Amino acid sequence: MYKITFLRLTLNDLAWRTRGSVTIEFAIIFPVLIMLALILLDFTTLYANESRLARSGYSLASVLRERTLLYGKDEVVTQSQVDMIYDITNELLNDSQLANKVSLNVQAVYFDSSSTENNKVIDSSKTINITKSSLLNPVICAPVKDIESDTLTDLSVWSNEVGGTLRWLPVYQITLCIKGDESYFLKAFSYIGVITPSVISSNAVVPR
Repeated sequence: MYKITFLRLTLNDLAWRTRGSVTIEFAIIFPVLIMLALILLDFTTLYANESRLARSGYSLASVLRERTLLYGKDEVVTQSQVDMIYDITNELLNDSQLANKVSLNVQAVYFDSSSTENNKVIDSSKTINITKSSLLNPVICAPVKDIESDTLTDLSVWSNEVGGTLRWLPVYQITLCIKGDESYFLKAFSYIGVITPSVISSNAVVPR
């Protein structure tokens, strides 16, 4: 009888200790799981914003390159055209959390009339670099690669399809930027002095 009673007490004590251990583990693990879920959701939103920014930039570049259809064959990018592109940007993002938070940079590079098929000469006096800052969350907006870099000028083609004159076609680049603190996780780091990089999306095109 004593042995049975002792065994019951031992089992009860073991069960109590097990429940206590499980409760402690749950109290520790549950907040960690919640934190991981929130971080995952936060970064999912961040990557969704990056994807939307990239798609919008591609659409805007497609508009800017239509020099024949939309701009009367005028290849010179103007401030009013950039203003229009900026308005279109906000229309595209109007139903998202990026509305009025995106900064815009438009660049264009042109080539000198002395250029030949084997010698591409940049006319730096005509190079265009115009920026429009966002209304709600302004950020310095600049492309990773400048418009006069070899990477971008190599996109130009020797052609007479636009304007009828055989020459190197200009290259246009549209860059969209948002602050990296659109991510709450990264924003938290900014409070302790960590600089969060901007999210940048660039698209380069030639006119048609």
